[in-house]
Amino acid sequence: TNIPDNIEKKYKFLLPTNTEKEILFKCEIKIHNEETITLLGKKFTLKKVIEDCFSKNQSHKNTYWMGDDGYVWKSRQWLSGDNIYADINVLKKL
Repeated sequence: TNIPDNIEKKYKFLLPTNTEKEILFKCEIKIHNEETITLLGKKFTLKKVIEDCFSKNQSHKNTYWMGDDGYVWKSRQWLSGDNIYADINVLKKL
């Protein structure tokens, strides 16, 4: 699987004034150790990939657990400036 060393990500947030706030992040991607996770009683040994993202005023980390084919089975992704994250688990590969 080819994973780039860095990427740019654009996040858009809807404000109470019904306008958008846009934040551009530069993200550095690093492959870490393999981890074994369990989903619905089945064990998977997956690569842990961490994305360190930085803007002028903020930073956050996204974490992905992926198979050798690049399929992401689990992730923890940043959703807002209030440091709210989504934990996502795939239960069945489509």
